[in-house]
Amino acid sequence: MKSNDYLPHADRKFDIWRLNFISILLVNSVAWGVTPAAVTALEVFDSDWSEKWAVAKITTTRSPEDTFAKNTSKKSYVAALRLFVKRWITANSVISDPVRLSLGTNVPKTIHTPSPIPVEIPVLDVDGNVHTIHKVKFYQPPSFESNAKPDGVAFCEIRAQVGGILPVDPETCPNVYMRGRAFIITYDVSQVGLLVYYFARWINTRGIPGPWTLVFIATIR
Repeated sequence: MKSNDYLPHADRKFDIWRLNFISILLVNSVAWGVTPAAVTALEVFDSDWSEKWAVAKITTTRSPEDTFAKNTSKKSYVAALRLFVKRWITANSVISDPVRLSLGTNVPKTIHTPSPIPVEIPVLDVDGNVHTIHKVKFYQPPSFESNAKPDGVAFCEIRAQVGGILPVDPETCPNVYMRGRAFIITYDVSQVGLLVYYFARWINTRGIPGPWTLVFIATIR
């Protein structure tokens, strides 16, 4: 039995499960659009199990033949239940997830929606007040004091160039950082006084980038 199997393995628990399932089904089958023929077919298996279990559950009087008949009936009933649930319960748009839980069946997994391509531009901030150290921070408005990112975003890509002329294209910047939160860059003392040009953009969980920020210029102190 699979760990996520909704059908109990133990006979007594299975009997309790099927009593609950059948009772809810009989009340709601018409509203759910389940055909009378499908319900009747399942009831045949249910009646057979009920009859065989009534005999086999009495351990002091049952025979090996009774146990075999019970096991055979259960095997057939379980197979019928799985097909019925798959056809009429799991894929039924009329039945809500809370009702599925009350029936004792699994709630189907929702369809995975690919993460959207980022359209937001992060707010980039670089604190360069400490000697040779830049603390790089990025935010998603209006959460300027948190590490919150837009839906579907995995991290922020930061590009940087130390010295030289202002880059026209952020992707030409040689220093690349992929971060999920604020971080620190430590520069060499020989670089004190140089300008550092920073750009940033969000990257979603599929590796697709959003638009770049405007340049942020900070001085190495």
